[in-house]
Amino acid sequence: MGCNGERGRLNASLALTNRLSDLARRSHPLVSSGRRTTWRSALCSTGMNRAAVPSMSIVIELANIRQVDGDDRFHRMFVALCTQLRSITTRSSGSKTFQVLIAFDETDRDEGHFREISQVVEREVSASLDVSLVGTPSDGYFEMKNAGAELAQAEIILFLDSDVIPEDGCVERLLESFDDPALQVVCGSSYVETDGIWAKAFGLMWFLRLREPADGVFMTNHFHANCVAFRRSVFSEFGPFPIVPGTSRGACLGLARRLSDADVAINMRAGARVAHPALRPADACRRALVQGNDTARRSSKASALHNVKGTTRRYVRFLATTAWAVGGPKRRLVGLPVWAIPFAMSVGLGYYTLAFVSELATYVRIGVAEGG
Repeated sequence: MGCNGERGRLNASLALTNRLSDLARRSHPLVSSGRRTTWRSALCSTGMNRAAVPSMSIVIELANIRQVDGDDRFHRMFVALCTQLRSITTRSSGSKTFQVLIAFDETDRDEGHFREISQVVEREVSASLDVSLVGTPSDGYFEMKNAGAELAQAEIILFLDSDVIPEDGCVERLLESFDDPALQVVCGSSYVETDGIWAKAFGLMWFLRLREPADGVFMTNHFHANCVAFRRSVFSEFGPFPIVPGTSRGACLGLARRLSDADVAINMRAGARVAHPALRPADACRRALVQGNDTARRSSKASALHNVKGTTRRYVRFLATTAWAVGGPKRRLVGLPVWAIPFAMSVGLGYYTLAFVSELATYVRIGVAEGG
């Protein structure tokens, strides 16, 4: 009996995936652009006025769910997002609608987690949402974001990661910030969830902010790509996210630099908060190695001596910042007990030492390749 039940659920899941793919191909023919092939499906949104321009286009990548609890994390994220979008639409009497673009690696289309995600999407979509699944030939984080942005129809484009949970009011605060015509780029406040000793230690030493209850808009010199909104005209002019060959992260730094060079202000809406999970230990080690590699490839044109000095200064600064966070008032903010201070310091030491070694090793590989 149990086997029959499992077989029935599996068949139902496969049937759903086939139905979504058939709907996608019927609704929008296959489109090829360079190396990218895109297919879109309008899921359960037949009640939406297709002639109307949505108030906001929301681009979600599926690259990050591999590093967390996968389908469950995406489910929590998408439910929280759709709840907010439905609330905004209801209170605006239908005048505010949303386009959601979910970018994924095309090779994942037949994988189990993609079927689960498809089910989550179908359950949550309503008439006020236009949801599209955007297939890309790459599993790259920023490649997915760029592919989704090309299909954005709204004047405001919000980039949201698949593994962050938007707090209540997050989307509305970002959207209303653009009522001020002077604001061109507005990012949210991303913080690490600090449940458990490991998460507290990781949150204290990593680059994201700790959760702050304040609201308001203020200028900043950078943004995190997990929650940032642009006027489409600005992103069209200065985007897409500039990807340095051989890197997988950090393209947001390049885009922030372009904006700064053009005197385009970046603002943060402190009350638009999203919760980021603490990376699991193995994923934290991989992220540290990626961080070192990406930092080196973004700055490898400088002299070898300059690069080594810069790498060493960063390493020392990161360790000093970790020591201050773990031993200072921030420790009490996250509730890290005194006995866990050595452990938290070791987490920071291990992470930034891996990044330091990876950065130096990448400089060596680049030098050997160029010398050869």
